[in-house]
Amino acid sequence: MLKDKLEQEGRAVRHRRLQLTIGIALGLAVLVLAYTGILVIREFLRPDSMPVAEGMSKTPKTPIMGLTPVPPVIPDPLVSVQNLTNTATKESARAVFKVGLAAFQAEIEPRIVHNNFASWDPVSQLRILDAKDQAIFLFSSGSYSEATTALAAVREDAETVLAERDRAFGDAFAAADAAFAEDNYDSASLAIDRALDLRPESKPAAALKIRIDALPALLKKIAAAAVARVENNLTAEASHLAEALNIDPARMGLVQRADEVRRLIGEEKFTRHIADGLKRVDGRDLVAARRSLAAARAIYAGRTEIGVLDEKIAALQVELMIERLIETARAAAQVDDWRAAEQAYVKARRLTPAGRMIADELARAQSINGLDARTGRHLAAPERLASAAVSKDASAIVSAVAEYREFSPRLAARADELATLVKAYAVKVPVRILSDGVTNITVRGVGIVGFVTDRTIELRPGRYTFEGIRAGFQAILIRIDIAPGRTDLVLEIVPNERI
Repeated sequence: MLKDKLEQEGRAVRHRRLQLTIGIALGLAVLVLAYTGILVIREFLRPDSMPVAEGMSKTPKTPIMGLTPVPPVIPDPLVSVQNLTNTATKESARAVFKVGLAAFQAEIEPRIVHNNFASWDPVSQLRILDAKDQAIFLFSSGSYSEATTALAAVREDAETVLAERDRAFGDAFAAADAAFAEDNYDSASLAIDRALDLRPESKPAAALKIRIDALPALLKKIAAAAVARVENNLTAEASHLAEALNIDPARMGLVQRADEVRRLIGEEKFTRHIADGLKRVDGRDLVAARRSLAAARAIYAGRTEIGVLDEKIAALQVELMIERLIETARAAAQVDDWRAAEQAYVKARRLTPAGRMIADELARAQSINGLDARTGRHLAAPERLASAAVSKDASAIVSAVAEYREFSPRLAARADELATLVKAYAVKVPVRILSDGVTNITVRGVGIVGFVTDRTIELRPGRYTFEGIRAGFQAILIRIDIAPGRTDLVLEIVPNERI
């Protein structure tokens, strides 16, 4: 590849030189033709050289006294044109030489007089420079055409020698490139030094020299990478390959191996992370399992192993969440907080609807909370226990609580309190009624007492309304709460407000 670049560079230089030479020659030819034409036209336009028309005569000049007039000399037009052409040719040759010499001094001579050229072929250098000086001598003697011919010969000779030098450079460069490709430092170093001696300005050669000079260090890193590969130490091999590519990034073989090593390291790390994640799942370490999954996903996000580990982690997460909810529920049950226990069991049941144990414990919590709510309603309105139906419901609650006494001491205590109230409200309380004998007394919702002056009746504890009606008087209403166990309750019912 570098040799091709050198050949392209040489062809481009020669092409530019050829274009320049052709352009100069064409320009000079145009100038010579134009200059010759101008001289010819000027000669024919001179008044003394123009022919006299028939019937006309030139006005004679007044002769000077004592002198015999000399008839005018009419030049031969063909001779005049020939002389002008010769003059133009000489001027053209002179101009061509000057341009050619300037081009030679700008393009050829700096390469000839360079020390590297003198070291390579001093004989040719002396011959070319002497021939150039001879051409300049001919020019200074007025031999412009001969000088131009001599200068052209010098240039041709110089270009031939320089072409031979370029071929020698190309051979040396190719030898250096081939030796470098074979990692032969000694041969490559000698060849590139020889090439740079011939063309020190060559950028490709200078670039190749830099790579060749770095070859010993590069080969050392390559050897270290090879040892690491034999030892199956991918990490060390990757490190040595990276250092080698820092020295010479253009080594495509090393680039490919480095890519392969990185892939193998990635595979190794991925497999290790997946295995570790599965192990963490088995150990019920959710945090560590997620960490391994994230590390594996960062390497190969689309691999099937990622999906497998992800599903196992999700299942473990649900399992651990259920366990935490069950622990929360049981802890709440231990402190007789069955409302909190029920809430936790409900959440756990949503995560595992088919869990029999959770369903049973949720049912227990719901039963305890339901009985507690019903007990609370009776305790909040104990007077309702005076109703036989209400008392019957309360007794049923007390009986139902018996199954859960060991699970909820609080519910058991409240049930005992309710049972006591049920018993208390089952014992009738004596109520003495005093009246005037003409007032009809009734107990709303219970029955008629009648016209009495002093009578004792028995009522279950609770809230009652007594009504007394007497003709000509406003009816009287007396509301009373009869507490359980009371024995001294006396009511006087006598209407005293006339209508």
